[in-house]
Amino acid sequence: SSAAAPAPAEAAAADAPTTADAFEAAKTARAARFGIPVVAAPKSMDDAKKARAERFGLPLSNGKGGGKGGGRGPKVLGTDGSYSAGILLKVNLKLGGANGVSKAMNEDRSVVSEKPTMVVGLDVNHAGRGSTADSHPAICYSLDCLCSKWATEVTSQKAKEELVPAEWLKARMVHAAQEFQKRNNRPVMRLFFYRDGLAHNMFSAAVVQEVAAIKSAMQQLGICPELVYIVVQKRTRARFCMRTPDGRRYEKPPYGLVVDREVTDATHHTRAGDFYLSPHFALKGTPRPAHYHVIVDEANLTADQVHDFTFELCHVYQRATKVVSCPAPVYYAHLAAFQAQYNSTNWRDESAAWETGSAASGGSSGSSATVLLPMHKDHDGKLWQV
Repeated sequence: SSAAAPAPAEAAAADAPTTADAFEAAKTARAARFGIPVVAAPKSMDDAKKARAERFGLPLSNGKGGGKGGGRGPKVLGTDGSYSAGILLKVNLKLGGANGVSKAMNEDRSVVSEKPTMVVGLDVNHAGRGSTADSHPAICYSLDCLCSKWATEVTSQKAKEELVPAEWLKARMVHAAQEFQKRNNRPVMRLFFYRDGLAHNMFSAAVVQEVAAIKSAMQQLGICPELVYIVVQKRTRARFCMRTPDGRRYEKPPYGLVVDREVTDATHHTRAGDFYLSPHFALKGTPRPAHYHVIVDEANLTADQVHDFTFELCHVYQRATKVVSCPAPVYYAHLAAFQAQYNSTNWRDESAAWETGSAASGGSSGSSATVLLPMHKDHDGKLWQV
């Protein structure tokens, strides 16, 4: 007698395409130049990004549900102009494009017009309080002289360590300088390095470890660019406001406000010293300025030059059409460091919060960091994490 036919539900489940099938089909369509594939992944956004990064190499942009007016239905491209613009800005970056160039970068007064200049951002992401999961450093570097194209690289290290391994930083800086020279046919002659997240008591250690690694990388390539190493502290308690002309009340400061006197260190060893910059206009409340410390300045720039260039970098953040609160490479490095957790070999999701399995290093235990799965070759030279 013949075997019983499967139930309709079982047959449908057997024939249903998996997420992997959907990604492979989308890659095939992209290779055939059928346009930009759009995949509706059934899993969470983090799972989809993890699968895309390690296994498929497919640029993927996820949209959250929730239509206009607080509805729960999914948004559709073309029905909301601002939503569609945000999605397409990210898609263009994933494909290796540039969404715009700052006009100020082309002017003679800009520091990038004087000599070939590469800009680098570095940040380290730590797990939540009480967790022993690994920390993840990420580096973001510019690929052109106008700071319109960027690339990122990530790794893992022991939990709660803020300074990155000198060997990894040296290797990444060598690769970044080589990519910059290959794309611009000129070596790096000036290097801006924006370091996010260092406390005051770590400045000396950063000079000993990170600045030394950067210089060693440049010496390995036989070049000696002017290094400008700047620490960015975003979580500050300082707030600034201005008195109205009638003197009766206070209002928000204008965007681009720089404060480098009275509340800053007057005994700083560099010309630019330290300063507060509030580049954006807060739509609600008082804008939070970032605190910048110029630790190393081999270019001997004036304070105005450092202020202007930092302000310009707040205009080239290519995921938004407005000025953001800190330089673009700092934002990109922050995003890459946060998403690096999803590329670890023992990553798992717990109630919309992330944690790693039992193999995670415990910081004080002295064990080595977990291994990150390698990025797909299609992500080289692109902002894959946006």
